[in-house]
Amino acid sequence: MTSLITHHQTLSLLPLRWKHGRWLGSRDSGYFLSFADAWRGMFKHDAGRTRTILVPDFYCPETLALYKNYGRLAFYQTNNDLTINIPSYLAALHKYRPEVIINYGFLSSPFQDARVKSRLKHLPEVMVIEDCAHRILLEKDLIFAHKNHVYIDSIRKQTSLLGSHLFGQSRIIQAKSFERLNWYKVKSLCLKLLQEGLNISTYLLQSRWLHEKSEDCFEWLDNLIGANQEPTQGGFLSRLLWNHLDLRKILVHKKDLIGIYYSRLTRIKSSNFLIPPVPDSNLSYFPCVVSPLIRDNLIDYLETRNIWIGPLWDLSEDSPAGLNQNLFDAVVVLPLTWETTVHDAERVCQEIELYFNSLNGVNHAP
Repeated sequence: MTSLITHHQTLSLLPLRWKHGRWLGSRDSGYFLSFADAWRGMFKHDAGRTRTILVPDFYCPETLALYKNYGRLAFYQTNNDLTINIPSYLAALHKYRPEVIINYGFLSSPFQDARVKSRLKHLPEVMVIEDCAHRILLEKDLIFAHKNHVYIDSIRKQTSLLGSHLFGQSRIIQAKSFERLNWYKVKSLCLKLLQEGLNISTYLLQSRWLHEKSEDCFEWLDNLIGANQEPTQGGFLSRLLWNHLDLRKILVHKKDLIGIYYSRLTRIKSSNFLIPPVPDSNLSYFPCVVSPLIRDNLIDYLETRNIWIGPLWDLSEDSPAGLNQNLFDAVVVLPLTWETTVHDAERVCQEIELYFNSLNGVNHAP
């Protein structure tokens, strides 16, 4: 039987180093249980004020639901190749005059553009939040436009550890008190331990049934994490483990997998399939843009080959208007986990190639 290829991260298999990594330098930070807890921590004493929040139109719907509790949403555009439409971003700044800006792009932040960087430096009163949930945040990334510019990551997306760093405004962060232990945190940690056990068992036994149970556990945890109204601190052990992970090895491994995906999949000549201009290493998943008419068929086909992939996010009926429906219906992501081997990546590419060859020239433009 062919091995299972999934997005699941097994913490026990990640590479460690004895020496403290200090991946984020010596800067002070808040450390929370999740991205949502970090957000609530920032606005704990200012939650009642209505504000305009500028976000990309391709973004996590669950996080947007959180933001809606704090103000009105306005959107800037994401291009169909997952790059940010910078003219749209700058126009939205002028039109909406937001009090809060979420800088996020699956491939890179808008802040990496010189025009955006220059403009934000002249808006010191605006809260600018760099959403780094889908990349490993390192000290070299911490470049600030002004004192109200912060960075938030989500190490759960990278390693399955529960935790989120909040960098910026460190004196304000330290001046506030956040819950250290509550029933929400205990339940989250218990579900995380259960999921880890299922992931290890799936890895060792290569059982589809165990994988499905792990998926169920992931859904339970995903629905729970960030749901507590009181911002909750992350655990000491998860922060310690994060600092002792060998992130350099993990990034090198991601680079190897991305290189295989990119070199093989860009050879597919089809109007139904697009590989975005991905960076070479620091991604949580490898994205593909597939025609919505065949995307689910591709996912189902790969599942029959023991390759479990899926969309990045799903829209619900109560998702806000103004989102890029086409991207939500078109994007699929491939695994870049530590367990994903070079052979696994080649097998994924081979099966995707076989699928498109089997279409026999059927054309469904994205």
